[in-house]
Formats: sequence, C-alpha cells, structure tokens
Amino acid sequence: MRGDRYTLTDLGESCAAHPFFTLVVMLRSAACTLGLDRSAPEIVELRDRYLEPWQSLAARSVLIAARELAQRVGMVCRALTWHRVVTSLEEPFHSEQAEAATGWLGEFLEAEDWPSGSYRDTNCTSGYCAEGPPSKDSAWPLR
Repeated sequence: MRGDRYTLTDLGESCAAHPFFTLVVMLRSAACTLGLDRSAPEIVELRDRYLEPWQSLAARSVLIAARELAQRVGMVCRALTWHRVVTSLEEPFHSEQAEAATGWLGEFLEAEDWPSGSYRDTNCTSGYCAEGPPSKDSAWPLR
C-alpha cells in the first residue's frame, strides 16, 4: 500500500529467474508468429530493445553474451516446466501436450551451432515452436 493506493500482484505463476529467460519464449513466439528466422532484423531489433535498459549495468556485447547463455539454459528450464505440467495432466490434455517438454529438449540439443538456428515453424500450437515435433520415441517419455 502506498498512501491511498493498493497494489495487488498475482504470484500464482511466478518464479524467481534470470530476466533474460523471458526472451526465450518472447523472441521465439515473435519469429514464429511473423514467419521469420530467428536472425531476421526484426527479431534482432526486438532483442536489442529488450536489452537496451540493461546497458546501464553492462556493455551491449556482455548483455548479448548473457542473453545467448540464458537462451540455452532457458530451453532446459522450459523443458523442465513442461515436464512438470504435462506429467500432472489428465487425458486428453496429457496427450495433447505430451511433446512440449521433448520439443524444448530437442531444440536445445539441435542448437549446438547456435545462434545460426531458426525458429521458423509451421505449427505453433503445440506449446513450442520448432522445425517440427519431436519423435514419439523420444528418450524422455512423459508418464
């Protein structure tokens, strides 16, 4: 409470995490929605605008390097989050979302040459955007 004003915050879906993890989903969703490659000038500009306020704390090159690391770690965090969510779902929702966690891990594993990868996708409704769904014979089954 400040003076006569109340401020309410819903922390139901919150967690303490690196602020650059936000970019994992944001940039990917923007690229997917716009049908752009991750390295498209529009996506790079969006990344740069997000990082701009942080330049009072570190050089742009340091921020970009931190963002690249956050991107990789963030993919694993997304996989773990989806795994936890999906394993608690009942049918038919479990089956509908079962490939989300493996999709994020697959994207992480395919990103060894990152940042030259792409977020281009033809199906952005499955909880992740990648070049295609992971194999149903994935090494990380959701039960």
